[in-house]
Amino acid sequence: MAGFWSDKDYVGIHRTWLYEDQMLSLDHYVIAETTGQWEVLNWMQYFSPDQLVGELKGAGFAVDVLAGGMTGQALTDASREIAVIAAT
Repeated sequence: MAGFWSDKDYVGIHRTWLYEDQMLSLDHYVIAETTGQWEVLNWMQYFSPDQLVGELKGAGFAVDVLAGGMTGQALTDASREIAVIAAT
């Protein structure tokens, strides 16, 4: 893992679980050093554009821009990213 988790020597184990029906994923990392080990659980929630707009509006935001990437390209069905500009 290229020294991401520690500046000391370590063994890193990574596993991902996908829960497609709930649009969730879980990344589980186990980091083991000679002095001990720890785990990191990282849950990721995925949203469709409509779901994302609904979540933001429900939290009091107005969506100004919805784009297909950080450089402002058009959002299409093939977009792998969503960039949003929203304000309260």
